[in-house]
Amino acid sequence: MIHSAFATISGCRRSNEIIPLGANAFAGERMLPGLPKFRIADYTEMLATLGWLFLVVNFCILFFLRSSIPKFDLFLNNIDNYIPKVIPPSISALSSVLVIAIFVSIVSHAVRLHDKISDIFRIRIDFDVYKILLPLALLSGATVRSNEIDRVWSQRNDLMQKVFYKYASSAKKETLVDKHDIISALTNWLWFWFFLESIIQFAIAAIVLYFFSSVERALILFSAIVPMLIVGRFIYRSASKYAMHQIKQIVENESACKEVKAAFDAL
Repeated sequence: MIHSAFATISGCRRSNEIIPLGANAFAGERMLPGLPKFRIADYTEMLATLGWLFLVVNFCILFFLRSSIPKFDLFLNNIDNYIPKVIPPSISALSSVLVIAIFVSIVSHAVRLHDKISDIFRIRIDFDVYKILLPLALLSGATVRSNEIDRVWSQRNDLMQKVFYKYASSAKKETLVDKHDIISALTNWLWFWFFLESIIQFAIAAIVLYFFSSVERALILFSAIVPMLIVGRFIYRSASKYAMHQIKQIVENESACKEVKAAFDAL
């Protein structure tokens, strides 16, 4: 059986009511302050916003590369010659950069780059299992033995739908979990994926600069990665707290808690 500090409050609450939880319900759990005030309503909006943010970062990086690598600037000059002259000459140097940035952003959006990166580093997989599924199993009073944990991994997607998204999905109008908490968690993930994609873009650009231009300029980009890693780490910790906030609302509802327990006991 899983052992944890949560063991003292495991088991289903004897109530059919949703327990209201205010912003101060968990006084010791402080969310990351100071994030930009973008509020997204669902996953589709998150993808769209992430796409626009990727475009901005990609444009800035390409412009920096153009000003740093003469051969890349010459290549873009050739592209500029094929672009209709509808832009003022003063900013014509931005046209090819914008075209490439838009193309790269469309590809990134189409393949869901943040998902690919997440799969490589097992970010979302580990989060779903260790921060959502196992705490849900414990708090619902389910028994998950060590030899059954492999089934939690292999059935992760199905379990997430049955025991979490059923009660905390941004796609549903009526949810057991407070809609504000769902949107807050989704917005938090938006900024985590933004920093993750930005780190990858900065790292690739820095490597290109190192081999084709200036070590000093490469170091500028590498140094910018450090604060992004720190902020990204804090955002990830906030994601864990948002998840626990939602989990507690699920297990506080007797009916939902029994369904969650049954799903784990059926493993």
